[in-house]
Amino acid sequence: MDLRLLSHQAFFSAVRSGDLDGVRRVVEGPDAGVEGAVAALMAAQTEAGETALYIAAENNYEELFRYVLPLCDFETATLRSRVDLNAFHVAAKQGHAEKIPYGESQMNIMESLLDAGAKHAKHVGQIDETSELRRTVSDIKHDVHSQLIQNAKTNKRVTGIAKELKKLHREAVQNTINSVMVVAVLIASIAFMAIFNLPGQYSQQGPDVGEANIAEKMGFRVFCLLNATALFISLAVVVVQITLVAWETGAQKLVVSVVNKLMWAACLSTCAAFLSLAYVVVGNKDSWMAITITSIGGPIMVGTLLLMSYFVLRQRFKFGEDSQRRIKRANGSKSFSWSLYSAFSDPDALSDHEKKIYAL
Repeated sequence: MDLRLLSHQAFFSAVRSGDLDGVRRVVEGPDAGVEGAVAALMAAQTEAGETALYIAAENNYEELFRYVLPLCDFETATLRSRVDLNAFHVAAKQGHAEKIPYGESQMNIMESLLDAGAKHAKHVGQIDETSELRRTVSDIKHDVHSQLIQNAKTNKRVTGIAKELKKLHREAVQNTINSVMVVAVLIASIAFMAIFNLPGQYSQQGPDVGEANIAEKMGFRVFCLLNATALFISLAVVVVQITLVAWETGAQKLVVSVVNKLMWAACLSTCAAFLSLAYVVVGNKDSWMAITITSIGGPIMVGTLLLMSYFVLRQRFKFGEDSQRRIKRANGSKSFSWSLYSAFSDPDALSDHEKKIYAL
């Protein structure tokens, strides 16, 4: 059997019999050095809810009452039995009110303080696990709330950035459409006027009135074909631009992408038409001039179109960018962020939209 249980039984047996010496032997026994042992013994209750102080007061054990009372704190001394009475009630009922060191008003004040969470002097400075847990939970709740507020601000900021980028894209595409329209009209006008303002003019007499004087030249025939090609392509672009209305940015990009390729063909045709007519204008004696013009203009146009093709293909297939992005992610710091917008949650993806060159 547990020795503590034996001492507990011996303690209450001595209390019921009023044996002060027996109570002292238990209180001052081997367990007295254990922290909280005496307080636990004083707070122990019988099946009827009676403490040692309660039993001493009920049985008029005055010396035992005076011995046990200093060992009890206020909370222990006011423990109530099953009949809803404490030791002070019983002592007053037995006519021993003078033995109680607390007045009724003091008892009410102390009970109110305990209900409000006040501590006894012996408990001040000690760590209250319940309060610490409550404080920790409160701190965690505050941190989570602050994080949620920060995430809401971040999401709002990202939404604003997305709207601004979308607006910039729409304006850029619209500016491109306007530029293509102007260039198409310009090429069509030049091609139309060029056929009626030929070098060498036209026949003024005879059955061939109105025929170009250089009509028999091969360079002129090539010029006519290429000039007509540039004219009709430009007119087709104008018709597409004034007919199709794309509301979404993606549809606008698709239209501009197709129209741009047509304008490339029109520009090439115009360039080739100019070079072919240059061979006719300079004549056979000065053909070196036409060759020089071709050697200068040809590489410029071909190089420009190749460079534009590179940008278009890189934009469409994104070759070389995925590996660079993986390297950046591996070397960069891994930060935690919450975002509801997958298109802009990746900083690398956001940087793609901030590039200065966007090819269609």
